[in-house]
Amino acid sequence: MFGIYTDLVLQDYMQKKESNKLPIVLIHLKPAGLRDLCLDLYNKRYERKKDELAVYGFFGQHEDKAVMIKTIKNFDTSKFKPLINYLKKDTNKTEEKNIELLAWLI
Repeated sequence: MFGIYTDLVLQDYMQKKESNKLPIVLIHLKPAGLRDLCLDLYNKRYERKKDELAVYGFFGQHEDKAVMIKTIKNFDTSKFKPLINYLKKDTNKTEEKNIELLAWLI
């Protein structure tokens, strides 16, 4: 079942990329850029019940907003590389947490 979800998220990403409906950071993939986008989106539109699976799954669970912001700011950017490799099709598999984060980002 998660395979179908993964395919749908990737299709949505590709469709939005082709129609230029993504932030530039999701087109020109760089680890620090993804971290900064996560921080920006967390500050602008994070809704706990709806977004916690993606955010907590990737960054870890922190109940305090200030702690979560600090966690994202200081997050090891190399941990974004598996997602980038997946989106660039350097690999055909990635962890569920990466797919959930991508879905949240797009």
